[in-house]
Amino acid sequence: MKKVTPRDPTILAERDLAALSNSQSSVRLALRPLHLFLSRVQRELCMHPGSVAVRFIDDREMARLNSVYRKKKKTTDVLSFPVQARA
Repeated sequence: MKKVTPRDPTILAERDLAALSNSQSSVRLALRPLHLFLSRVQRELCMHPGSVAVRFIDDREMARLNSVYRKKKKTTDVLSFPVQARA
């Protein structure tokens, strides 16, 4: 799993705002622009740190997760989950 590690020190404080990972190799991704976009979205929506996570996965993993969480035996484009309140 590859994580974004921005080189610009002004961005480092934003790193904890959005979890972004790429565990697929079929499509080349520029993770830094995606990370910056997610960080901006979280700031604009006044979201708490760690409230958004995006993971890029391959079709096999997506089909497995879709089967586990939605009981559907096929791949899908997006899976989303509600945020659980902290105890």
